[in-house]
Amino acid sequence: MVELGLLSERQALTLQELFFQRVGPWIGVTNWNAISEARDVRRISPLLFAAICLQGGRLDPSFCNSPQHDHLYEHVRSLSGRELLISPLPLESVCALLILAMWSTSPKEKAEFIDSWLMSGYAVQQAKLTINFSALLKNLNDGRADHIDQRRLRLWNMICLCHLQFAVGTGRPSVIAPEYLEHCPAILNTIEATVYDGISVATLQLFAIVQDLLKHNSLSEEHSRKHLKAWTIKWGHLLDANDHRVCVLQMAIDFCHLVLDRRCLDHLNSDPSSAVERHTMSPNGEKLNSPSASSRADRSSIHTHSLRERYFLLCQEHAMQLLHTFKSLPMTTSEEVPEFLHLCVVYAMIVLAELYKEQPHDQTVPAIIRETLAYGQQAVSGTTISFEFTKAALGDFLDSTDVQAQQQHVVDPSNHHIDVVAPPPELWELPQMEDLFSGAFTDNYRWYG
Repeated sequence: MVELGLLSERQALTLQELFFQRVGPWIGVTNWNAISEARDVRRISPLLFAAICLQGGRLDPSFCNSPQHDHLYEHVRSLSGRELLISPLPLESVCALLILAMWSTSPKEKAEFIDSWLMSGYAVQQAKLTINFSALLKNLNDGRADHIDQRRLRLWNMICLCHLQFAVGTGRPSVIAPEYLEHCPAILNTIEATVYDGISVATLQLFAIVQDLLKHNSLSEEHSRKHLKAWTIKWGHLLDANDHRVCVLQMAIDFCHLVLDRRCLDHLNSDPSSAVERHTMSPNGEKLNSPSASSRADRSSIHTHSLRERYFLLCQEHAMQLLHTFKSLPMTTSEEVPEFLHLCVVYAMIVLAELYKEQPHDQTVPAIIRETLAYGQQAVSGTTISFEFTKAALGDFLDSTDVQAQQQHVVDPSNHHIDVVAPPPELWELPQMEDLFSGAFTDNYRWYG
């Protein structure tokens, strides 16, 4: 890369250091030794070196979205295309694929989005071919596990987390077999396990639960609550951890609840009778109550309305909490967090806008969307387009929900002045969750922009 004239040696070292200081810690990587034993990683894995510099570059205002950025981005694309033809991949290349899957790196003018589900899924398959889990776990059980074993477990966990997140987001299946997910907590038994290792394991297990609930359509409140409660009992203490990266866990909790509650609300709106029946069944399929035939219809209608209101409020609560958590992050942290969390925030804003359209009463909803958009556009790196897209997509909606713009002064026959709040206009066609997390919104971004 330096030899090709894409970067000077000094630039490469600067961008590399930016990565290790600010991006790498989110995958447990703070130096070259945390990735590879090789003495010259730059020569052994040009893709890894280029991916690290590209990631550092998005946090350098003088480099991000410059012609140099574009040239380096195209170079990484070319290298990654060649790597995808090799199997099995060395772990250095697998790590590079993980880095590319977790953060947006495209110059803003290109507005390209990597299919992170696909990229992380390929990384999963290659890691399974390269990591000898039997030997690794034997070393761990025998008390002979070293930093190399720990490094491999940490990489495996981060790949699994990335893939499970995008499996839930895109609605696609996970390629990770359950028995391989069982290896993930093993890192907590190593001598040098960190709090962030625990946060990562807890988060990936949460997404595994949600992905399984969605896959089997197990959306009854009792059934999902049972699984989520068990997870909270086991991992909830980590929310008090003294680590700024705990925001990953808090935002994941609210996002997962939002996904499940929104799915239940959609089912109630599309098929009320079957949705109510699902909520009156125990996890083993038995009816929880059996009203008489004469009152069943009335009770069903009341129950449907009650459930709809409950899930409406739950969706709003978790979406609002997600936005509050994001807005409370320092700007430097907002720049660094994986792209998945930015998409979670965008999804929460879209859900709130859609809910507000149904019940346009609470003015705090458009207010927090405006605040989040303003903060997000300031705080995220120059390669993140999701907030600009959301601002463009919700622009007319947000303008119309301005209290001053909505109110029309009306005089009734008794000469009393009345403030009439105009209903919000139709929302532009917004992406479904699955399209948002698969990158389909980038096509719309070019049009909105």
